[in-house]
Amino acid sequence: MLKKFTLFLIILLLFWISFFPQPIQDKYGIALKIFLGIFLLVLLFSRKIFQNFRLFVKDWPLWLFLACILPNIFLAQDKKIALDTYLHLSLCLCLLFYIGKGLYNQRNADFAHIVICICSGLVAIFGLFEVIFAFNPLYKYFISNPFYERYITSWVRPMSTLFNPAPLASYLLVGLPSAVYIFKSKTLIKKTCGAVVLVINCVCLILTFCRSSFLGLLAMLFFFLLIQKQYKKTLLFVLAASILFLLMSVLPYPFNRLSPKGIGIYGTGVFSDYRITRTKMAVNMLKTSPLTGVGLKNFRVLFDKYYPNQNELLYVDYEIKIADNMYLTLLAETGILGLGGFLIFVFMLLRRVIKKTRKAGGSISNQIFLYPGLSLIGLFFSMVGYELFYWYTPYALFCLTCGFIQGAVYDGGI
Repeated sequence: MLKKFTLFLIILLLFWISFFPQPIQDKYGIALKIFLGIFLLVLLFSRKIFQNFRLFVKDWPLWLFLACILPNIFLAQDKKIALDTYLHLSLCLCLLFYIGKGLYNQRNADFAHIVICICSGLVAIFGLFEVIFAFNPLYKYFISNPFYERYITSWVRPMSTLFNPAPLASYLLVGLPSAVYIFKSKTLIKKTCGAVVLVINCVCLILTFCRSSFLGLLAMLFFFLLIQKQYKKTLLFVLAASILFLLMSVLPYPFNRLSPKGIGIYGTGVFSDYRITRTKMAVNMLKTSPLTGVGLKNFRVLFDKYYPNQNELLYVDYEIKIADNMYLTLLAETGILGLGGFLIFVFMLLRRVIKKTRKAGGSISNQIFLYPGLSLIGLFFSMVGYELFYWYTPYALFCLTCGFIQGAVYDGGI
């Protein structure tokens, strides 16, 4: 009964983060944290799963990261915002990391991937509906969305249930490895389900035209082939990706967003004036507090002070008073300590994935390590395009994915 109840709770959790847009999640944030706390307690009562919680020594990169982003609170311009943000990020990370760690093992991996696969497929179908009919009933009638008119007119960029194309792209990115995992099952129903979700997720993700997540998709495919030591296929993939980039270069907007120039210099590309300005602002903020940064969510608070073209401030919308890059945000807001702690946390997880996958060789068991690792690689690239940690669903998936990796690596106890 306890095991069935645990599986029911993971369905509820993934249903919540998949189908309820950001404003609803913000409104019921406290209730969600209580739910997560109860969920974790249920896991702790399971004797087998408890083995994964006996010791925390192996989780030192997580605690290092949380310790490294703590000092920014004391030097923040707005200490209340910094403290509230730290409490939210740290509590969600701890709860979801250990829920993921407790759930994801050889016994439960199939179930977790099936639920993620089904949920992401339904979200993608709703996104494709939005593109075809240029209509989203959620934001038209029920939930106020400042992005709706912008992305629903002209060439539609789907938002589905994720409120904005960028978090939707990240969400679909995480769902892709689960679709592959299910596709590689032996049963026909699972194979069909995995194949369908794989196709519609890729199509919907590309139609968001989110450049960082598109690069994340390519990176996931590249590392999947490389880790499996399929070097000939890796070379063919690089060739195919190069041809795809050239094709995107000759297509009109919005397809040219995914071309080298679109990624590099068009609009808000990596080397555009928009990005260069925010990079300079982040560096200047870092100079004022190199080790600990200016405080979580304080980039927006200090935006007007550090914006180089003061005469243009009247024309800068509140929405874009951000670094629009999670790494720049961490660097400016939490300093060298915060960004360093984050990179150590992520790279230690990826290092364990690579080590375990290679050790398992071509056996089926290596899938349990590989697929959450691919999701993390995708998110790692996706963070270049926006503040992923400040959108609940992508952040929740990041936390769960990290927990999945730790649970897989130390399956059967620490």
